Amino acid sequence: MHGGVNYTPVWYFYRSLPFDSLIELYGLSDVALVTPVRDGMNLVAKEYIASRVNQTGVMIISEMAGVSKELGEAILINPNNEPEIAESIYQALTMPLQEQRNRMTLLQKRIGRYDVSNGQESFVKSLEKVEGIQQNFLAKLITPSVRKEIVEQYKKAKKGVVFRL
Repeated sequence: MHGGVNYTPVWYFYRSLPFDSLIELYGLSDVALVTPVRDGMNLVAKEYIASRVNQTGVMIISEMAGVSKELGEAILINPNNEPEIAESIYQALTMPLQEQRNRMTLLQKRIGRYDVSNGQESFVKSLEKVEGIQQNFLAKLITPSVRKEIVEQYKKAKKGVVFRL
């Protein structure tokens, strides 16, 4: 309805593209609409943001994508709510250029902080934190001194004295 021989307003691809073609497509797209109904498509969102060399363009992303928590300046949508999707597309297409640049600059700074080495470091720190928490749940070994104390407490308990460790 809105397209013509020389213009296609929406391209839907259900296949992979060569990397060079994908980057060109990101560069030509005024809006990226990424709508997984469960977590996914995180890399697509980040690739679009990283490819916007002139800091224009608008990212619309499903609130169900894990990366949506990181991309606060993107327009968040529920992918099951068609009126909301339509409204977000309208908002993106009518967004002033300066607002696009402000949002995209912040998005690019944020994703730029999380490179592979940063991600590895963050992951290792998280593992170490979990390991520390798990240590609190481990069964305590009964050492000879702990055994002696338990036996003494038991003997006292038999005599009517309160049992405490």
